[in-house]
Amino acid sequence: MIQLFLRALCIFLFLAGSAHSASDKSDEDAVAQTVQAYLHGTSFNMREEIRQAFYLNSRLYLDGEGGQLREMSGPEYAVLFPEERKARFNGRVGRLVSMDITGTVATAKAEIQMPNRGARYLDVFLLK
Repeated sequence: MIQLFLRALCIFLFLAGSAHSASDKSDEDAVAQTVQAYLHGTSFNMREEIRQAFYLNSRLYLDGEGGQLREMSGPEYAVLFPEERKARFNGRVGRLVSMDITGTVATAKAEIQMPNRGARYLDVFLLK
């Protein structure tokens, strides 16, 4: 049975090329591309992709050992993915579940499954 863990990533992401006059479709594409960079990077130990998904001063809030809150930056999070395993699939399977765009701010949710650990996570993003 897959346990359901909820970890909230409060991520302030910068979407390059997202202008105020951009259409809803291009805004949706920008959100999807940013989340996809995160998902691909974390599934294949691609630190640069992970870093590109985060605004420089972003903060992540994760469940730590024993349910303790763990806080870190995007670059600190990227280091958790081993450079020596770069481009190798690590068992994380992610998918974008939903997004909501209001003006110049968006939220997105992604489901992460790690069958080899019997774990399932829901990542929540705040994008700018």
